[in-house]
Parts: sequence; C-alpha cells; structure tokens
Amino acid sequence: MLKSKQLSSNRTNAGLKILIGLAMGIAIYYHLSWRGVWSVPTEILSGRIGYLVVATGLLPLNWFLESAKWRLYMRQHVPMGWSTSVRSVLAGLSLGVFTPSRVGEYGGRLFFVAAKHNYYALQSTFVCSLAQNIISLIVGMLGMMYYVHRTQPVWILERGLLWFLIIGLGLIIILFYFNLNWLYQLARRLGLSKRRWVGKLLGFGRVSQLLLLQMLMYSLLRYSVYTLQYALVLCYFGVPAQDWWLFLSAIGTIFLVQGSIPLPPFLGILARGEIAIFVWKQLAVSSSVVLPASYMIWVLNILIPALVGYFFILNVNILKSLGFDQSK
Repeated sequence: MLKSKQLSSNRTNAGLKILIGLAMGIAIYYHLSWRGVWSVPTEILSGRIGYLVVATGLLPLNWFLESAKWRLYMRQHVPMGWSTSVRSVLAGLSLGVFTPSRVGEYGGRLFFVAAKHNYYALQSTFVCSLAQNIISLIVGMLGMMYYVHRTQPVWILERGLLWFLIIGLGLIIILFYFNLNWLYQLARRLGLSKRRWVGKLLGFGRVSQLLLLQMLMYSLLRYSVYTLQYALVLCYFGVPAQDWWLFLSAIGTIFLVQGSIPLPPFLGILARGEIAIFVWKQLAVSSSVVLPASYMIWVLNILIPALVGYFFILNVNILKSLGFDQSK
C-alpha cells in the first residue's frame, strides 16, 4: 500500500515537472519567435562585445540581490540559507515565465520551503514584490516626468500638477508599505479574519520597519543593476548615450509602463517591444536596434536564470513542498 502510494506520488511529481517544462518551453518559443528575432545575430555581431560582457556579468548580482531580499524576510520566521534562497527565487522565476504578471513566482518559491512555512513564503514574496514595485513606480514616475518634459513638454508639467500627483501617490504607497498590518485590519472589518488562513497570510505584525527599509534598499540596488544592464545592452548595439539623464529616464519610463500592464506572457513580449519602440522613437533610436536589445535583456535576466531554476525544480518534491505528500 505504501509503495503504491509512493509510486503514485512520484508519478504526479514527474507529471507536474513535465507540465512546467512544457509551459516554459511554449512561452520561451513564443517569446523568441516573435517578430523575426532569429534574424538578430547579424546585428549582434556589429556590437561592442565589452558592453555585453559587463551586462552579462551583472546577471548573478541582479538575482543575488533578489535572493538576499527574500532571505532577509524569511529569516525573521524560519532558518534560511543562501542556497535555499537562491533556488527558491530562481524556481519562482521559472513559473513566472508562463504566468500573467509573473504571479507564478508565488508558487515556485514554495518548492524549497517546508509546507508548514508556506504562509511565510507567500508573505515574503508579496513584500519583496511590493518593495520592488514601489521603487519601480517612484523612480519610473520621476524618470517619465523628466523624459516627457524633454521630449514632449506639456502644460501639466509647467504648473507642477504632475509633481503633486507623483509625490502624493509616492507618499501613499510608502505609508501603506510601512503599515502592512492594515491589510489584516481591513480583513477584520470585512469579517475575514475568522478564517485561519487569513490570519496566517496577513500576519505582518512581526515585521519591523527597519527590515522593510532594508528591503527597499535592496530593491533600489537591484533596480540600479538592471537599469545599468539595459543601458549597457543598448550601448552594445551602438545607441549613443550622449545625455545620460535622458537616456536613463527613457529606461525608467519603459520599466514603469511595462510593469503597469498585467498581460499574459504571449502578449507581454509584444507589448514590451512596442513600448520600447515608442519610447526610443522619441530619441531617434531605430526599432531595428530597440527590438533586439529588448529581447537580449529578456534573455539575460529572465530566460537564463529561469532555465537554471527549472533544473532546481527537477530535483525537488513538489507535492511535499505544498503539503500533499507526507512521506519522509
């Protein structure tokens, strides 16, 4: 009986891993086959390899910072080593490749955490994502304001209304971030706190504001890293960065708009390319450069680490991580 149950569990695990692999494969295929991306190599060869080498070298730092941020939160509740943290984050990225707005990251990060600690893992993923989105939103809005002011001056900027909106929205978001326990208070008012899982999932009471501030700093560092990567890849394709403030503000604008549109993966890659083309067009940068640069960033920061994450998934008991397999 036990052997039969174990065999069934093994088959289910294998089936889940195959399904994840197929979903990743389909998503990756559509990403890389869109709009003639396979014809890019002739343009890549004309680039300056030094920029690409440095951008690639920043890849581990990018995901190390995300892993450090996730580990920082998790260690408030459970022991968490660097190896487990890195594997969890990359496994989450693997599932995020084929899910809208990368919500699959929530599930993937559970794979390397004991089932009894899954609520903490979900909390940690939420706070990590929130901290990163806050930085992307605030820096992106500032960048977009500068970008629009330089490329398409409008009256709303001159009257300061946009400044007021940006500062106001930024303060509201930060106030909410440093008072996450408001979520639980809201659940209580709605009568949801009686459900046990709600209390566990929204139990942010033990999170110190110092820890939240540290997570924001990690997020800012990570934002700086992948912004620099984007800039280096553009330089690799021969885009002149004569005005660095305008150059960086354009990148911030792209990140802001991309992150604000929740789309399925198959439409996300199209939107990513079109947004980049529109923004860089205002700076007279050709779409023949913008598209391969956008895809290159996706390959460096998403595809490569996601493939590594899938290798980690192949060596984990998914059912046990989710609490469906009690075998030892």
